[in-house]
Amino acid sequence: MRKISLILLMASTLMLNACKQNPENESKGKSEESGTTSVSDVEYSDEDLESKFVGSFDMEMSTPKDSKVMTMTYASNGALLAVKMNNEGQQFRMIIDPNARTMTTLMESEKKAIKMEMPKEALEKAQETNTNVKVEETNDKKVIDGYKCRKYLMTSPEGSGEFWITRNIKGNFYEMMSMSDNKNQNGWFNTQAAKGFMLEGTFTDNKSKETITMKIKNISTKMPDANNFSTEGYEVQDMSAMMNQLKDAMKNKNN
Repeated sequence: MRKISLILLMASTLMLNACKQNPENESKGKSEESGTTSVSDVEYSDEDLESKFVGSFDMEMSTPKDSKVMTMTYASNGALLAVKMNNEGQQFRMIIDPNARTMTTLMESEKKAIKMEMPKEALEKAQETNTNVKVEETNDKKVIDGYKCRKYLMTSPEGSGEFWITRNIKGNFYEMMSMSDNKNQNGWFNTQAAKGFMLEGTFTDNKSKETITMKIKNISTKMPDANNFSTEGYEVQDMSAMMNQLKDAMKNKNN
């Protein structure tokens, strides 16, 4: 699961800009009152699918070699992203502010947090589209948790996979996941060519031959609780200045 942990950690550093919540961005597939699931008839336009996602969901990832399923909970208010995860019994929460280019990691049990600045160059690099990814739309369709999905096949120099993507959820999934690799080389999150929100997917790496399975569950398109993005009650240590000094020292040493 080490590789998955790295992928998930990098995936948390997405690029989201501030946006206004849209009343249309309400869950259409699952009735929260009754707990039943109905098929959504809402299909968003390309423009809507390029907008910022507001809501929350769980992302489960696993490999055949490991019986463990790693789960991360994402919550986005359009300006900030909060990511919760459990690593060997330790609860972590990360708050990413792309406008300020900061990531704050909170250790829930210790009530301590570390704030760091994310390099501008890395954020910009991660937003670049991988042109080596080939996307093939198929005629295969199925309903996942009330959302109509179509299967897409994707290949890249790094590997290949198949993904079930819906146009029933408003928001840019590719943008949220584009930093799963800080150089944006892996193609398995590169669903930009197939606009929509990915609910299930598998990707097989050409080198390791490892297959990673991902599933999105418990989707809500309501504004998340503000506590997801709060550091209140935590002792926050800002490491940005120290890291910048270390970075400058390394540059001077290399020069």
